Amino acid sequence: MCKPLGIGELSQMDFSRTAFWVQLHNMPLACMTKKAVHFLGSIFGEVETVDLGEFGSCDGKFLRVHILINIENPLSTEAKVYLEEVRRLVSIVIQYEKLLDFCFHCGRIGDKYSECEELEGQKINPQIFKFGNWLQAKMIAQLRRLHVASGRIFTSSLPYFPSTGGSLGLRDGSGRG
Repeated sequence: MCKPLGIGELSQMDFSRTAFWVQLHNMPLACMTKKAVHFLGSIFGEVETVDLGEFGSCDGKFLRVHILINIENPLSTEAKVYLEEVRRLVSIVIQYEKLLDFCFHCGRIGDKYSECEELEGQKINPQIFKFGNWLQAKMIAQLRRLHVASGRIFTSSLPYFPSTGGSLGLRDGSGRG
């Protein structure tokens, strides 16, 4: 959201964008640099910062980037990156920290599928949803508690956890196919 500054009218403020910590899962080693993470984040919105963790490096099973996104658009679910060195297309899965209500059908924040305009008058079939709760990332504090509970030592803000969710075979990462 925009930050109110000085004197102004509430009706003139833009509330169409908000910031999220976004986790990028399934990152190829070649993309685990601050520059590459910044570039990938810029595909989804305006990058505010890249989390380099406690040791100042991009390591771990996922990387974090703070992005200002337009909430009027569907959430992005993945990015496709072509690695020329190995001639392979890699799918980078996106998960959002502190993501609350969003529509599993259209992917818009604030919507619920029971209120989705695109589904108005249609019978709801959850099996055809393009989005799901797999877009909601576990937060660092939750992951630390899991490490402590399991008896593992936690030393980094970028823990070594397997990615959740999976590729939906989308091409543009917009959730529209």
